[in-house]
Amino acid sequence: MSLPQKCFLVLTVLAPLTGFSQMKDVDESQLNDDELLKKAVVLMIDGYLYDADKIVGDLISKDPDNNYLNYLKGFNLLYSARDHAAAIPYFEQSIPPEPGKLELLSADSKVPVDVYYHLGTSHHFLEDIDKATEYYTLFKNQSGKKSEFYDEVDLRLAQCEVAKQLIANPKSDKVELIKGNINTNLPEYSPVISANGKELYFTSRRDWSDQDLSKKLYPVDNSYPEDIYYSQLTRNDSWTDPEKLAICKPFDNEASLFMSPTMDKLFVYSDAEGNGNLFYSDFQSDEFTAIDELPFNRLNSEFWESHFVCSPDSSLIVFASDRKGGEGGRDLWLMRQEEDGSWTNPINMGPEINTPEDEDSPFLTLDGEYLYYASNGNQSMGGFDVFRTKITEKGEASAPENLGVPINSTGDDIFFTLTCDGNDAYFTSFRESGVGETDIYHVTDGESNTPAEVIALKGEVINLTEDSEKADVSFTLTNKKTNYSEELLLKNDAYFTLLDNCGEYTLTITDNVTNEVKSTEDIQTNCESVAQTFERNYLNGAYWIAGTITDAETNEPISISSVEIRNAANNELITSLEAQNGQFSTEKLTNFQPNDSVDFSIRINAEGYDSKTVEFEEVLGSIGKLTVDVSLDKSPPLIASIEDQLKEFTIYFDYDKSNIRQSEVDIMNEVVRIMNENPELKLMLYAHTDARGTKAYNKRLSNRRAQSSLKYIQKRITNPKRIQAKGLGETQLAVECDECTKQQHQLNRRTNFEIIE
Repeated sequence: MSLPQKCFLVLTVLAPLTGFSQMKDVDESQLNDDELLKKAVVLMIDGYLYDADKIVGDLISKDPDNNYLNYLKGFNLLYSARDHAAAIPYFEQSIPPEPGKLELLSADSKVPVDVYYHLGTSHHFLEDIDKATEYYTLFKNQSGKKSEFYDEVDLRLAQCEVAKQLIANPKSDKVELIKGNINTNLPEYSPVISANGKELYFTSRRDWSDQDLSKKLYPVDNSYPEDIYYSQLTRNDSWTDPEKLAICKPFDNEASLFMSPTMDKLFVYSDAEGNGNLFYSDFQSDEFTAIDELPFNRLNSEFWESHFVCSPDSSLIVFASDRKGGEGGRDLWLMRQEEDGSWTNPINMGPEINTPEDEDSPFLTLDGEYLYYASNGNQSMGGFDVFRTKITEKGEASAPENLGVPINSTGDDIFFTLTCDGNDAYFTSFRESGVGETDIYHVTDGESNTPAEVIALKGEVINLTEDSEKADVSFTLTNKKTNYSEELLLKNDAYFTLLDNCGEYTLTITDNVTNEVKSTEDIQTNCESVAQTFERNYLNGAYWIAGTITDAETNEPISISSVEIRNAANNELITSLEAQNGQFSTEKLTNFQPNDSVDFSIRINAEGYDSKTVEFEEVLGSIGKLTVDVSLDKSPPLIASIEDQLKEFTIYFDYDKSNIRQSEVDIMNEVVRIMNENPELKLMLYAHTDARGTKAYNKRLSNRRAQSSLKYIQKRITNPKRIQAKGLGETQLAVECDECTKQQHQLNRRTNFEIIE
């Protein structure tokens, strides 16, 4: 029985409804309001909350102040839509509950005291712990021990105390919604991450484009059946759009549970048989085979087996089941393989792990040292929380630890899964920050991710050359101590396997088309119980730089330009080439590997355009072509450009002096530079005086200044006849003034330059 059904049956007090059950199929347009209410109540008792809510919504629009209708609306929002915040105002409208007989099929029915319990549940989820405690306490004080919720409320009050402590002491884990198009407004849950972190399998309730699933919708919330989806992590750390696995059937529920370390076996849940059992699917010929029941006697039963995990050597199995003989609800059970190869009967993991409530979603680290699982018992904050416990080879567990905030919340937090190195973990949560009912979250940089103390060999084929076929290579691992060789499963161009301590291996990479051995390497593993990872990739192709060079104004390609590429760190020339018709492409660049950080300085020169240098910084990934697109600005006309520069060049003289001051030498040298860079350029320089002295004297003084400036430049340029000089005396003052200041006199004592050709 589902929780909504249980909750509402408590409300009904098993009220006699004989004669009304047939109303579920009656055309609603033929019913009056009293009959519609009766139909809604019957639907709720039978678990059809989604359909009942539509009827209640219509009724409450006609009678918005009716306490009983508000109660029913709040109930449906809480347990069907699972919208805790939206349910609260409806529950608040229906309180305080009034004593009296419940007449469930009448709009005049009293509201049961259970409303306080549901208000507590709503505030509990929203982490308003004080409000939740207040309403739980009101319910406990007024309900009496006859209510089925009486014992339940003590659990909720205990969880509120746990929530207060954990919220006040958050851990350092970084938790965020998984990136990419994984989560939707529909439920996504039960993530399974491969040991190398490259593959993600998860469960979602989504429609099928080629099937009519309307007859199989879950009546509580109108959701679709469960299916398993797959996504792959690209080299730029983004998840591909999910694809549904072909093993899924449209009218069955299938859920992802666990993947073997070598990625060749996926364990799944399916309700195709019994009450829901555990199955597996092999990965063969680039696809998963049809699911088959796990070959362990007494594992699957007539009861509900909801989750499964096994140790890397398959000698220990932990699974969740609600079979008899447990502590209550769903429990964690284990089976061990004995030395003679036989298996033990299922063993309950006992009260150290299991509670009178539910335990589910076991996950073992690859070294078998730690067991993660979820529990909604009295050490939870509310709903399921994720716990971690150290476990022995025989499955004996130490005292579990609640992973705390931010992994756990007052909603359901469950299905924790972890990569081998512990860098990335994923789990499911139903919390206020989500985008759907349940979502998949990513955990990094925290104390809750436990790396496995194992020795791992992993790698991938990295195809860089976009104009060639993908490499067809195989990776063969030989144990030199046993002479056993196996070809490693290459799945989506990646492989992963575990190695023994003190092991001696040979890894051989072979081209399957030519049978050419591409590389052979001996690998020696350590003899200590410490983690060690060997990453051996095969690089197909090489990186190169290609791009376009265009006119910044017209966006048209520039016909001819030169490209020079240097290492920005040490200015070392990597390559230089000519771009034709706005296109360039380098030869293949050697000595660069994926994950290398590169910093190139790329200088472009083209006649008639300003030169441009661009910096190219990138972490190399799986795409061989590195694209650089550059636009150039046209250079201004040469004469105009020089004129603009010369306007800034004016030298000044001391009073009654004609020699070049030391402070003006830099400006004179700039004029020299411009003339040497432009050998056809011809200049006239004009020398001036201030207005003191006679006009005749000032004329002679300006001529001396002109000659002094002229000689300085002529000594330093080619073809000295290109520059001429003229003294203008006081005829062209820069500042006209009657009683000039020293500064104004200084501005008049000058030489400036003008282009004459």
